[in-house]
Amino acid sequence: MPALPKRNTGVVGFVLLYLAFCISYIDRAAISLALAQIGKDFNLQASDLGIVISAFFLGYAVMQVPGGWLSDRFGSKYVVIVTIAMWSLFTAFTSVAWSLASLVAIRFIFGIAEGGFPPASIRAVAELFKRDSRPKMSALLLSSNYAGSMVAPLIMAPLILWLGWRHAFNAIGFAGILFALVYFIFVPHIGRTGDTGSGAAVTTLTASRAPMRELMKNPLLWQLMVVWFGLSCVNKGLDSWMPLYLLQQRGLDLKAVGLLTPIPFVLARSRPRSAAGS
Repeated sequence: MPALPKRNTGVVGFVLLYLAFCISYIDRAAISLALAQIGKDFNLQASDLGIVISAFFLGYAVMQVPGGWLSDRFGSKYVVIVTIAMWSLFTAFTSVAWSLASLVAIRFIFGIAEGGFPPASIRAVAELFKRDSRPKMSALLLSSNYAGSMVAPLIMAPLILWLGWRHAFNAIGFAGILFALVYFIFVPHIGRTGDTGSGAAVTTLTASRAPMRELMKNPLLWQLMVVWFGLSCVNKGLDSWMPLYLLQQRGLDLKAVGLLTPIPFVLARSRPRSAAGS
């Protein structure tokens, strides 16, 4: 069996995956911080803005399972690169929206593009690390969710103030496409037959996983889905609407909102460390 990737390759791949997650949250947070200006420019009501927000999450949810299947079929590298490039492209396309319908369509496709990344990134961890290291590295990778949500307002609020919301979307979209190129250069492809010679074959990983039909029979899986659904309703709702609430209902400016919004995520990142210490 081909040797697993060298340690440096795994570390570089992991760091880039972590940064990619942070970029995805920056791109995702951009719309929440720009909602007030977008609503004003397009003369949209709160219900219209809700449709814009929901369009992303619908596309994101639809692509989760297909994203995992594509990663199993072709290996994670190509899926990761395509998803980063596509979500970055449609982040930039958000800047050219001219109506509610166009904005909803762009955000829906943006959600589809980004939805394939999480399963591909977990697959990449399985390709880059030995079996006993995968749970730890996967858990560490998930901490990027809070890191990304924490830094996103600190980056996007100044960009929107400086460039305006349209040019801010262009800037982060262009940055994401450059990042996809960096990932392509520095992370090896581990093909179905292990053709790089640097990692375990994808077929070996695929053969060792449980069939989907067996997983669906596990009641714990459904319990976790229900719990995660409930948590996401709260978390994603706050992520999406809190900036607009602070701007319109509390009368804060965008600079203040950019400083206040990260606070819950700073506390969230500190919780695992304290729990681990206890």
